Amino acid sequence: MSGFGPPPGAPLEETRRRPPAYLPPGGLTTGAVDPSVGMRGRGPDRVLLVTSHKPGIISLRPMTLGDVVDGAVKHIRRNAGAVFSATLVVLAISSVPAILVAALGAQGSWFSDLGADAVIDRTSFFGLLLLFGIGFASLFLAGALSYSVGEAALGRRPGLAELWAQVRGQLLPLIGLAALLTLGLALPALLLVLLVALATQANSLLAAVLTSFAGGLMVAAWSAVLLTRTCLAGAALVLERRMVVDALNRSWALTRGAFWRIFVRLLVVGLLCVVVFWVVQLPLLVVSSVLGDILSLSPSLDAMVSSLGLAVATLLSMTVVVPFAAGAISLVYVDQRMRLEGFDLVLQRAARATGNGS
Repeated sequence: MSGFGPPPGAPLEETRRRPPAYLPPGGLTTGAVDPSVGMRGRGPDRVLLVTSHKPGIISLRPMTLGDVVDGAVKHIRRNAGAVFSATLVVLAISSVPAILVAALGAQGSWFSDLGADAVIDRTSFFGLLLLFGIGFASLFLAGALSYSVGEAALGRRPGLAELWAQVRGQLLPLIGLAALLTLGLALPALLLVLLVALATQANSLLAAVLTSFAGGLMVAAWSAVLLTRTCLAGAALVLERRMVVDALNRSWALTRGAFWRIFVRLLVVGLLCVVVFWVVQLPLLVVSSVLGDILSLSPSLDAMVSSLGLAVATLLSMTVVVPFAAGAISLVYVDQRMRLEGFDLVLQRAARATGNGS
C-alpha cells in the first residue's frame, strides 16, 4: 500500500502550525477548492486543511482515545474473516510450546522441588507461561495486522492472502522482534518468582514480602516503559519495511515526548481487553471444571486436563481480545505519525488514489 512507507524526503512549505509533514514527491497542492478532499489550495506551494476526511474506519486527523478504540472495533467488524483467521493461526502456533510444557509439568515433582509452589500454584504458573506465549502472539500480530489496519483507514478490506503477501517478506524480522520483546518482559517476572521462592524456602517471611513488593514495583515499571516505548516497532517494521533494531529506534523516536499519552491509551485498551477476556473465558472455565468433576480423573490426569482446559479457554478468549489490542496499537502508530509528520495529508492523497477520497 502506498503512503505507509518511511518519510520520502523534505516537505514543501507548510502554513499549519505543526512540525513539517513528510509528503510524497509532488506534494498535495492544487490551485482551487477540491470538495472531494476538503482542501483549499493557496498557490502552488501551500495547502490548508479545511475538513476532516473519513474514507475508512477513522477520520484522517490526529485521534482521541475514543477514536482509537472505535477504530479498533470497526477494523474487526469490517474485516472479521481475515482478522480472526490470522489471529487464530498465530495464537495456536505460539501457544503450542506453553501447552506442551503444561502437559509435561503435570508429571513429576520438579515444580515442588524448586519451591515454586510456595509462591504460585502449578496451574497459575503454567497459565503464566501461556500468557507469555500469547504475549508473543500479540506483539507479532500488532505488526502483522498493521497492514490490515492501514488499509482499513483508507476504506479497503484486504483478504488473508493479501495480508500474508505483505507480511511474508518481513516474517523473520517480525518474529525476532516479538521474541526479543517477549523475552524482555518475561525474564524479570520469572526472576521475581524465583527470588520469592528462594526467600520462602529460607523461611524468611520478611525477605519474601519485601522481595515481592519491591520486585513487583520494579517489574511493573520496567514493563510499562518497555511496552510504551517499543509498542510501535511492529507497525514500523511491516509498514516501513525496517529491520528489528531500526524498527525499535523508530518506535522510540515516535513515542518521544508522548509517553504518558500513549501509556494511558495502552492502559485503557489493556483494561478493556481484561474485561472482555474474563467475560469470554469464565464460561469456558466453568465447563472445563464441570467436565473434570464428572469424569472423576486421577490427580495427575486432573492436573493435566485442568492445564489443557485453561490453555484452550485462554486461546479462544484471546482470539477475540488480541485483534482489538493489535488494531489499537496500529492506530496509535498512525496517530503519532499524523501528529509528528503530517501523515494525515499523505493518507488523504492515498485515499484519493484508491478512489475512496470522498
